[in-house]
Amino acid sequence: MHPTFWLPAEDCVRRPRSRSSPYDLWHRERHLEASPGKTVSYEHVAEHLQALFDRYDIQRLVSDRWNMSHLRPWLLKSRL
Repeated sequence: MHPTFWLPAEDCVRRPRSRSSPYDLWHRERHLEASPGKTVSYEHVAEHLQALFDRYDIQRLVSDRWNMSHLRPWLLKSRL
C-alpha cells in the first residue's frame, strides 16, 4: 500500500511552516505530492497515477469519494 496525499504547490511555499503542518518538509520527504498551481490539478494527479500503473503491477486503486467526480474523467482519459 502506498497512500498519496496532494496539495497545490503554491501552498507548500505560501503556507507558513508550523509544528502541526510542516507541508514543505512533508513535500521534501515525499510524504506529500504537490500539484502545480493554486489548486490540485486532477489531470496532474491522473498522470501521476498512470505513471505508477505503468511502473508497477497495481491491482487496485482506492480513493476518498470526495471530489472523485472531478478526478474520474481524467482517470478514464488515462485508461486507468
